[in-house]
Amino acid sequence: MSTEVAELERAVDHLPDGWTSRRLLDICRPRQWPTISREQFTENGYPVYGANGQIGLYSQFTHESETIAITCRGATCGTINLVPAKSYITGNAMALDNLDVLIAAEK
Repeated sequence: MSTEVAELERAVDHLPDGWTSRRLLDICRPRQWPTISREQFTENGYPVYGANGQIGLYSQFTHESETIAITCRGATCGTINLVPAKSYITGNAMALDNLDVLIAAEK
């Protein structure tokens, strides 16, 4: 087991009072959206986010509300980003879809 995993497990075992731990799939639906090519980018439109942040603009968006994306390609794999509302998240990042809906359902 890596040092990082061991540290994370220790942190989860000692959560502050009133906190609980949940599996990721219990609170969201991770999804990789289709990746679009640079040729499909537009002059105006919605921001497109890949593994390294904003990479262009596109005529459509995949997310109405801000959401969390975890990069899943290259050297930045595992980096967590908060992506603004009305953005397109490519397949180079895993979008945590339905996060707000599923967390609200737990309350």
